[in-house]
Amino acid sequence: MKKGIYRSRLGRPAQKEAAAFMSSLKDDEWIYKDDILGTEAHEIMLHENGLLEKKELKEILRALEALLPNYPPSNTTDFEDIHEFIESSITQKVGDELGGKIHTGRSRNDQVSVAIRMRMRTEINCLSKGILQFVEELLDKAEIHATTVNILYTHTQHAQVGTFGHYLLCQADIFLRDLERLKELYRRVNMSPLGAAAIGGTSMKIDRNRTATLLGFDGLVENSIDCISSRDVILECAAILALIATNLSRVAEDLILWSSSEFRYVELADEYASTSSIMPQKKNPCTIELVRGKAGIVQGHMMGLFSLTKGLLTGYNRDLQEMKPAIHFAFTAVLSSLEIMKGAFATLKVDEVRLDGEAKNSHALALDLAETLVTDFGFTFRESHKMVGQLVATSVKKGIALNRLSANEISSTARKVLGKQIRMKPEQLKKVFNPHLSIERRRSLGSPSIGEVKRMLGDRRQILDQHRTSYNLQVDRLEGFLDILSKRVKRYLGGT
Repeated sequence: MKKGIYRSRLGRPAQKEAAAFMSSLKDDEWIYKDDILGTEAHEIMLHENGLLEKKELKEILRALEALLPNYPPSNTTDFEDIHEFIESSITQKVGDELGGKIHTGRSRNDQVSVAIRMRMRTEINCLSKGILQFVEELLDKAEIHATTVNILYTHTQHAQVGTFGHYLLCQADIFLRDLERLKELYRRVNMSPLGAAAIGGTSMKIDRNRTATLLGFDGLVENSIDCISSRDVILECAAILALIATNLSRVAEDLILWSSSEFRYVELADEYASTSSIMPQKKNPCTIELVRGKAGIVQGHMMGLFSLTKGLLTGYNRDLQEMKPAIHFAFTAVLSSLEIMKGAFATLKVDEVRLDGEAKNSHALALDLAETLVTDFGFTFRESHKMVGQLVATSVKKGIALNRLSANEISSTARKVLGKQIRMKPEQLKKVFNPHLSIERRRSLGSPSIGEVKRMLGDRRQILDQHRTSYNLQVDRLEGFLDILSKRVKRYLGGT
């Protein structure tokens, strides 16, 4: 197979170590199929514009189709990249004269740019599907635990009483926003740079809109410099992937903490846990620890990509070759993390009894007492805040839960702290310190009251259905165009 087909300007082949250093073949496996599809569309366009005879097109397409299922072949080690390997492979089959026409009107610069965009849109669709499934699992679990009491935290301290379903709805909202970001990203990614050539276009009779249509793009990256120089969509994608990974990491941290011996709020299924090689008692949340760990690597790749591009002169620079492995890793890590978290939540055991007990014995109901003093006894909120703060200090000093304080102690504190007389009945105090009644007293929009949780569940399911419909249309449209391309290729190969 002919090698070094791009080195006509140079007198000698690349030094072995230099060739290996420049080669991106291993990383190019990611875009191999896309590069072939992009080449097929380009060759069809060349034929339609009189730059290839029908017989020539048929030979080239047959050679390209033969390459599709056979990657990675064993004889690619000496090529600079997958583009050189593909062109050399075709030339070997169709001959130098016809092989010399394959690259008419394009450059590796626009060739790699279009292949990366094609691969990115496929990965975005896979990731969108993963988020849709994960959010659906969160909503299903939220419905089950709509009334399961749990503690809400600020500063890693007990804050208020809420429900586990309300917590899961929070996570669902976060990932629905990630889904919106991916949808917007797809729109910017799905624009074709093919036909820009090296940087300044071509004098050959090509039709850029035609190749864009054949490959299912929504339009063109019009400016030829922009086509081959800009990688802002990759940077945007890296930032979104880092954000999704960060969101997954924070949820993973919740489960890691809550599954510890000190908390025991939840328990991971055995299928998502690991053990110790020496300590027989251990049940380690290793899968979701790795979700947390991979988030850091994805963030690192994002920063690496921004650092890689920040000082590049406008135009194509070989530095851009290093973007492929970074964004490929980020896609793979985030998608696998989504799968793990979906499975972890689907099989998660929630200790409702322990959560209920923690809520009852927590100081998290202090705000409920403070608000009752406002609504039922006419205190200003600052007065009630001062008084309840004193009550909490008293309960801490005595080593008892806030709900163990009597109505008489509360009346006494009101006299001492505020000089006010109140008469709180024991049954009234009992209601204040009932976490379930506490949740039901919440009136604000988006609160964990059962009515609000159910309303939000219904609303989020509608939003999820809308996203699913939009996703299906997006995937069907792309698959439809690629199916048309495939049928067109087969028609040319059939000679009809």
